[in-house]
Amino acid sequence: MMDEALGTDIRIEDGDFVTNPTGDIQLVTGKACVAQDIKHKLMSSADALFLHPGWGADLVRFIHAANDPLNRLDLQQAVQEALERDPRVEAGTAAAEVLSWERDHISIRATCRIIGETNPLNLVIDLSGGEIRIEVI
Repeated sequence: MMDEALGTDIRIEDGDFVTNPTGDIQLVTGKACVAQDIKHKLMSSADALFLHPGWGADLVRFIHAANDPLNRLDLQQAVQEALERDPRVEAGTAAAEVLSWERDHISIRATCRIIGETNPLNLVIDLSGGEIRIEVI
């Protein structure tokens, strides 16, 4: 029942639909659906979907930015706010920490708790060369 409340969507990997051997499109449900949606939100530029104001996190703007306390705080807040904007994430549970910051590579650990789940959703976000890669652990 909780899986239905968390949503169902088309499974997307590397920007493409995933199909079964029969050719049917695979679906993703529950916590995996939330994780996929959050990954797409973090990988999108701010307001990327004009019908959904506030969608996206615009994290690429931090690549090549100076590694200073203000930029670190701004990045952490951008990740936390993107996580908290998802109504399936428990309010006040989102956190982000910059693990490393080089001129052309930034690594962030983020976590949040999905409503109805006991274990948190843990993400590692890598910003490098204009690309964003996100791994759910």
